[in-house]
Formats: sequence, C-alpha cells, structure tokens
Amino acid sequence: MTIQTNQNKRDDQSTYHTRAVSRALQILTGFTINDLELSIAELHERLGIHKSTLVRLLRCMAEEGFIEQNPETDKYRLGLRTFEIGSLYHRTRMMHIETIARPFMQQLVDKFNAPANLAIREKSEIVYIGTVEPKDSSMRVTYATGDRFGVHHTALGKAIIALLPLDELKDVLETELTALTQRTITTVEKLIEELEQVKRQGYAIDDQESLPGLRCVAAPLWNMDGVVAALSVSGSTLIVTRERVQEIAKDIRQAARAISAQLGGLPQGPKRL
Repeated sequence: MTIQTNQNKRDDQSTYHTRAVSRALQILTGFTINDLELSIAELHERLGIHKSTLVRLLRCMAEEGFIEQNPETDKYRLGLRTFEIGSLYHRTRMMHIETIARPFMQQLVDKFNAPANLAIREKSEIVYIGTVEPKDSSMRVTYATGDRFGVHHTALGKAIIALLPLDELKDVLETELTALTQRTITTVEKLIEELEQVKRQGYAIDDQESLPGLRCVAAPLWNMDGVVAALSVSGSTLIVTRERVQEIAKDIRQAARAISAQLGGLPQGPKRL
C-alpha cells in the first residue's frame, strides 16, 4: 500500500493547478481574428483538451469574465475582462514609451553627435516627453521634458499631424499659425502642402522655422491605432547639415519602426509613413 504524504499531495495539487492555468491560457490564445467564436468541439480539435475539462475551465473563466457564451450560437468568445487587460497593457506601453525609445535615441545621439527628442501632441502643441543630449557637444540647443511648441513649425509636430484624420487636422489648422522666424509656415495652404510632402518622403523637417540656425528631422511613432508620438534629431545647422538630412532621416525612420513595433504598431503599408 502506498501512503501519500502531505508533501506529495501539495506537489500533485501544484502540478494540477499549473496544468489548469496553462490550459486556460491555451483557450484564450485559441481565438483569432478569423475565429472570434469557437464551440467546445472546435476548441477540443484545436487544443487537444478533453471536452469535460474544457467545460470546467470555460465555466470558471466565464465566472471571472474572461470568456462568455453567445446565447444565439452557444459558441464561446473572449469576455470583457480580456479587453480591460488589453487596454491596461496598451496604457502601460504608452506610459513607458520614453523608456522604450531611449536606447534608440542614445544610438542616434552617439552617431550624429546631436540631441534626440521625443514628443507627443496635445491639441495644437507638441510636448517633449524625453530628450537625450550628446556629452561632448559644445553647440547644444537644449530642450527639457514638458517643453511645449506649436505643431506647425516643428518637425516633431509635422511628423505627428501629417497622418491625422481630417476632422482632427481641421481642429489643428483652426489655431493661429504664429511666426517664430522668417521661415515659419503661417498659412494653412502652405502647411497642408508641407504635410503632403511629409507623407510622401516619410519624415518631417524644421529648417530654421522654430529658431534661426536650428535644423531638425523627425519621424512618427505609431501603435495599432495610428501615430502617437514622434522622434527627432535636432541641432545646429553646422551639425545637422542639409547634406546629412537624408542619412539622419533614414536612421530616424529605422528607429521609429523599431519603437513602433514595441508599441504594437503594424508594419508600414501604403497609408503609413
């Protein structure tokens, strides 16, 4: 006769609970964009989990809101709790966008010896949420987290708004386009023309529009919903020369794609920068 000790019982329970958690996660990931609803039979065929086990797991998952049953088809689908967790994940990613972007910003700084900047849009302004400065540059134009500037005269701003839906873009265009230098765009017609150029080439330029002697190149960052921020390299026109714009733009776009992938952004297509 085999005597099962308390430790053996705990080990067996731990193994069972681990298996149950693993199977519950398999059920969640069994649903796809092409299979939004699945029956017990379909889940059994797809996952290889015994039907009686599936019933128990689905009942438990439904009680917690992770699964729900369609009363019309009797099939199962993801529940509201999965949406809530997905939304929380998205907000967490966005909250840490600067952390995600910083290594790429540092690479840009190291290569071009010019500051790298990160900004989001708030109405008709950009707000800096991160900057990385070169250590040995004597020709710095320093920005700080929280600094605000108009979207119409900054490369960061133009990169963000270039792909805005028309209704959102109209709200931006209704604000006054204040001139900061002789090069600043101050008419809606000219700004729209500039944004079309941004869409064609995949990056935006501030060529002394914000400050005489300052040039900036920026590319957008996006998630699955659209453009959410922008990344730039800026500096003196002696450092960010016209001859280097193409090289800088290429590297910024590569960094922007890598950051966007971590934000859940989709691969670039015909409608993306």
